[in-house]
Amino acid sequence: MYLLQGGIAMRIKVSLDKNKTNSHGTQNQGESWNWEMVRGPRFKMLDLLKEIRQRENQNPEGGRTRAVWYKRFIYYFPSGKWWNLDVVLVRSL
Repeated sequence: MYLLQGGIAMRIKVSLDKNKTNSHGTQNQGESWNWEMVRGPRFKMLDLLKEIRQRENQNPEGGRTRAVWYKRFIYYFPSGKWWNLDVVLVRSL
């Protein structure tokens, strides 16, 4: 974790598992999974904070995240394997 200005810290989480398959699919957003693998070379960025905020809004008794920015960067290989890098900015305690 790296401390930044204003009580914000940056946490970087790297997963280099090169998963054998992916279940992300080639469907459009909002459609159910079509059982197709994403094949590369392809790069994608996801905003995970949006999904976290939606879950928090549905659970009023749950805790609140300290994250202020949360992105996942995914690189897909032609075989369907993939690597991802998560970058998170969080408020310090």
